[in-house]
Amino acid sequence: MPKTKIGRFCAIGENTRTHLGLHPSKDWVTVHPAFFSNQGQAGFNFTNETLFNEHKFVDEEKKFVVEIGNDVWIANNVIILDGVKIGDGAILAAGSVVTKDVESYTIAGGVPAKPIRKRFTDEQIEKLLQIKWWNWDFDKIKENYKYYSDIKKFTDMFG
Repeated sequence: MPKTKIGRFCAIGENTRTHLGLHPSKDWVTVHPAFFSNQGQAGFNFTNETLFNEHKFVDEEKKFVVEIGNDVWIANNVIILDGVKIGDGAILAAGSVVTKDVESYTIAGGVPAKPIRKRFTDEQIEKLLQIKWWNWDFDKIKENYKYYSDIKKFTDMFG
């Protein structure tokens, strides 16, 4: 998944794709890159300059077009378009086409993907985002693995 920033402890299903690029769909007569890009994607081009911004970057350095947070589960056959950020702990349903940002700890799905529900209460989500357990060293995670199966106990202990 080129130009995609991926956090720790993510589970990413087969055939997940990102970094698809953009084409002009308004005002331009054609959507073919030979008319707006000097990259030669089709083996030729008519312009020597970039006339249309082909990517929406999620960072100021223009290094990444998609950002996937920590502890995210992306099921099989998901497409994530340029400029999208997936929050920590989010879940994306199989076959979804993600066109907009997905908030942390939200389950989203569909074409286009829409929020289905939150995984936890707002208070629990806030605590998890403060705890940031995915940044702990492996020894600390291993020592506390048994608490990961109970959101209330986990957030009470570490929040």
